[in-house]
Amino acid sequence: MKQIFLLCVILFFCRFLLYGQTSAPLKITFKDAANLAIAASYELKNEKALQEINKSVWRLGWRAYLPKFTLQASEDDRLYEYQADSFQKNYTISVDHVLFDGGKLASSRKLEFAGLELGESRLGTASGEVVEKALSTYRDILTSREIISIRKTGYETLNEQRNVLKKEFELGIAVQTDIDEADISIDEARIEIEFLELEINEMNEQFLNLLGLETYPVLSEKIDVYRSVILPDLEKIVFAALERNQNLKNALLSIRQKKEAARFAAFSWLPVLRATGSFSVGGKQYPLTKYNWSLGISMEFAGPWLNGSSSITAGVQGKDAKTARLSGSFVPAPDPAASMSVKAARLALAYEQKKYAGALEQIARTVKTARENCLLADKKRRIALEAGRVAKNKRNLYVLKHDLGQITSLELMDAQTMLIQKEIAVIQAAVGLLEAERALESLLDLQPGELKYL
Repeated sequence: MKQIFLLCVILFFCRFLLYGQTSAPLKITFKDAANLAIAASYELKNEKALQEINKSVWRLGWRAYLPKFTLQASEDDRLYEYQADSFQKNYTISVDHVLFDGGKLASSRKLEFAGLELGESRLGTASGEVVEKALSTYRDILTSREIISIRKTGYETLNEQRNVLKKEFELGIAVQTDIDEADISIDEARIEIEFLELEINEMNEQFLNLLGLETYPVLSEKIDVYRSVILPDLEKIVFAALERNQNLKNALLSIRQKKEAARFAAFSWLPVLRATGSFSVGGKQYPLTKYNWSLGISMEFAGPWLNGSSSITAGVQGKDAKTARLSGSFVPAPDPAASMSVKAARLALAYEQKKYAGALEQIARTVKTARENCLLADKKRRIALEAGRVAKNKRNLYVLKHDLGQITSLELMDAQTMLIQKEIAVIQAAVGLLEAERALESLLDLQPGELKYL
């Protein structure tokens, strides 16, 4: 019995260890939300995977610089009815190597690499869009929570004041229209709360989908209505934007790509010089006794006004025969319209350079405006706080006047409703400051909360 009891105790203890402990809920900041959103985005995962494949393709492209070897083997057997049968075996190894291509291969690889860099940069832009969507939803949830809390507190106060108004009506101090007006105000407050609760439930589901979570996390960030903005100097911000802005990076990489495309188009008319060689052995039976080899040089060129090739080959066939061959073919004016490709490539490069110069000027103005918007949002926050303080003093004064019998409860309810609106305006102004700061951080390609460390 003691052994059975001890076994039951051990099993109960193990069950407690396995199932009795609940894991703590996940707490996330703005920065955590940004990282989770990037990790959960299927589109970004797919783009990153494609980018890695393209990088691997480019890295394996080094093979184009090496000679190309070809191995061939054949056996031709023929059986005749009225003459001797024929058996022929042949094995050949050949090599083909580009000696000079006018830099086309190197330019082509540089063009491909510039495209990879541009794709990587645009992937960063796409990641930024995912981050901004997640952070916007995070802020909206915080805002809705604070507004619901304010409205629920105000709703309870309005109900209390409505009960007092009903007693005043029974004493003949208030009239029925006052009661009706108060009921309308309370119903409006209730409907607003229900609407906000539906809205926040929808935002919560959207937030979980954006972050790829199954259970709702604890939001560590809070709306601090008393927090002032601290910004670096304008020159420092502009310098950081010129160095880090994602759009400028994209424009610069686009210039590099167009420059490589223009160089490739400019050298496309240069001829390709290649060396060839082959060695083969053959015969009717093993060991094979017949052999021949050849070496050659060929030149190929393809231009809008002339297209052709020429080659010279020399070799040995068996023990007593030497061979030589000279050939050439030319096609005049195969594609005159292609002569415009160089001008088109240079025009595209000039256009990208002008766009970049304009973007440099634009980013400086945009950053300056974004910084001013932060200061303006901070000023709005302070004004909203002052308006809230005035509304609270007015409400307190109305409470005193109501206690003295100078005003009715309906007037006190109006003051309470105004106070609710002003408190909500304070929350919205504080969130507006967060949004303005995040807009500036996005221009500088900073993580959430890194602006103060710039």
